[in-house]
Amino acid sequence: RFRPLKFIILFFRFLLTLYKLKPQLIVVQSPPALPFVLVAWLVSRRVVCDWHNLGFTLLEDAARRKGRRDPLVAVYRLLERLSGRLAHAHICVTTPLAHWLRANFAVQAAVAPDRPPAFFRRDKVQSDGPLVVSSTSWSPDEDFTIFLDALRLYRTPLKVVITGKGPLQHEFMERVEEAKL
Repeated sequence: RFRPLKFIILFFRFLLTLYKLKPQLIVVQSPPALPFVLVAWLVSRRVVCDWHNLGFTLLEDAARRKGRRDPLVAVYRLLERLSGRLAHAHICVTTPLAHWLRANFAVQAAVAPDRPPAFFRRDKVQSDGPLVVSSTSWSPDEDFTIFLDALRLYRTPLKVVITGKGPLQHEFMERVEEAKL
């Protein structure tokens, strides 16, 4: 649920922190880039937006699940488009997303696929096992059961750390317990 006062407080705390640090470059992940791109741009004109998703589509999905239309989706889409244009450069994880951003937001994003480095390949595993670190919003658009399926296939012991909060976290942890991973 959107809490305007909390948003305003976070916005100004973030602005003050960045103003004190005076960074030369700021990388902001989207979503939730919208307010942070604006704050970063106010402090450092060199902002890179790392597009992983589109915030307005998450709002659309939430409204659809509740069986209603949310007029804020269109507003958020426009604000996301405008704030995205404030960024100095853009990267995204897939070619289709890069094409979509160019066609719909007039944003040229370089594609940097999410691929594991060579040392995570099965034939290169160290004896104590690799550490896998990831984050997720635990939302329906990020299906972490794919990750669970991959863990089942991987025979070498792994240490796994997953951060984030969201509606599907509890369900995922139950599946991990059932799988005895």
